[in-house]
Amino acid sequence: FFAENEQAAVAAETELQALLVREKVEAARRAMLLYPQQLSWNWWDDVTVEIRFWLPAGSFATSVVRELINTTGDYAHIAE
Repeated sequence: FFAENEQAAVAAETELQALLVREKVEAARRAMLLYPQQLSWNWWDDVTVEIRFWLPAGSFATSVVRELINTTGDYAHIAE
């Protein structure tokens, strides 16, 4: 399914196709969903938390941190 959509999107972009071929770009994909391993945290004070976790190579830690802090609702009780 995804490969077909990728091919359809690139098919209309002849200049992009030529660039990818000329630069010998190899196709690569990242996991759409990942689970941080060995997740732990330590509150240093009321506003400072240290978060530790392990991700496989090629994953973006900044994306995990963004998802951790980009929440809605009242989570003040977590620090207690």
